[in-house]
Amino acid sequence: MIRRTALFGLLAAALGMSVPSGAWAAACGGGTSACSGSSGVTYNGVAMTLYGAATNGTVRSELWYLVAPPAGTYNVVVTAPVPTALTATSMSFTGVNQATPLGTLGSAIGTGTTPSLTTSSVVGEPIFDVVGAVGSTTPVVAGTTQTVRQTNNTASGVDTVVIGSSTAPGAATPVTTSWTLASADWAYVAVPIHASTALTDVAVEALTATRGANGVLVEWHDGYEPHSLGFYVYRSDGGGDRVQLNADVIAGGALAGTSAAFSWTDATP
Repeated sequence: MIRRTALFGLLAAALGMSVPSGAWAAACGGGTSACSGSSGVTYNGVAMTLYGAATNGTVRSELWYLVAPPAGTYNVVVTAPVPTALTATSMSFTGVNQATPLGTLGSAIGTGTTPSLTTSSVVGEPIFDVVGAVGSTTPVVAGTTQTVRQTNNTASGVDTVVIGSSTAPGAATPVTTSWTLASADWAYVAVPIHASTALTDVAVEALTATRGANGVLVEWHDGYEPHSLGFYVYRSDGGGDRVQLNADVIAGGALAGTSAAFSWTDATP
């Protein structure tokens, strides 16, 4: 009897989510009259640039940015005509394309409990979104691929507004982000972040292949990398050419939630 060895391998595609170099501030102002938003935002005393905004009657969401800010802990200061009618969130990112840090801004406005926005991006370039709404109930992230970054509200006073910010991995098809909040007027902005270098590294652990009555069960772990796109399985017989076994990607963390264990049954040997 001739014994042959089947060698299995994996090809993993990652969604770059060590989120991309700039400091960001998003401000939302609201109240009992039309909102004029903020008149300026600074980071460590340096003026930031308004990239875009969405206004819906008494609520307005803005996105400000600064390329290559100094590293460290500094204040983000928002100036507005009515400071008590404003709440804000700020983030800093690394790995951003310094020449063209941002893609096309998306925006949406509406009234209700489920703000939603679809943004075009690419694999390896995440999306940063900010939603603002009238009210005092803190918004809750609803998108399946979103990671909440910060929420805030002005629960006291007449002009109460809430804000939420999140990131989501980019994809080859448009990405829909969404939130859940108490029924209210809302304004929503989102933007893809251009990475300086595509991030594709995924660490595969504990790859095993077990022969059974109906084929070979291939199992592996990826150490829980929630932003990996997924895997293709390959086999070579006795050092021969490599053959791809699965036509469709085996969903990784970005598509399948919190899974860190994966398997594939090869019925062809």
